[in-house]
Amino acid sequence: EPAETVYRMCEEMLRNVERHAGAQRLQVRLARGPDGGVELEIADDGVGFEAGADATGHYGLVGLAEQAEAIGADLEIASSPGAGTCIRLRWARREIAAAL
Repeated sequence: EPAETVYRMCEEMLRNVERHAGAQRLQVRLARGPDGGVELEIADDGVGFEAGADATGHYGLVGLAEQAEAIGADLEIASSPGAGTCIRLRWARREIAAAL
């Protein structure tokens, strides 16, 4: 189910913040997008990482990308060393309707 997949992805994102970020602040936002879709955003002020680097060995990030693809969602990861991380997951209205 897409809804359960999104829930599990959110859990993984929060686990990554807990284990790796060293963050002081965390923001979780769930909102309807301008196109009627849904966007989940998790942002932290932690240590960040080089987002464009090879993901080999980073199974959590690889798994998130695979799960997003499986439900037809877009996954965007923005991060840089010392600047925290922001992960956005967007899925269209048609995927939501299919999940209901």
